[in-house]
Amino acid sequence: MCPEMALHRKSRPPIHPFMGENLRYWRERRGLNVPALASSISVGKRMLYAVEAGTANLSYPTAEEVARTFRIRVEAIWDHRPPPEQ
Repeated sequence: MCPEMALHRKSRPPIHPFMGENLRYWRERRGLNVPALASSISVGKRMLYAVEAGTANLSYPTAEEVARTFRIRVEAIWDHRPPPEQ
């Protein structure tokens, strides 16, 4: 790996611990599958699968778009774990 790539890798922000869990929770609660959500917010399916798997983060603008789609506050995507199922 070239030094520039190594530097880029080290400078990536850490993966947010609850983002993937929260995204999956809200997506399933709204009855959407990953392809449907990806299509509605113009993000690739692979990106959403990666976020839900805990290997990527949503950008803030994308998180805002997800929040609008789910009609929730954007903080609900990363602030805390989703509420337990009733």
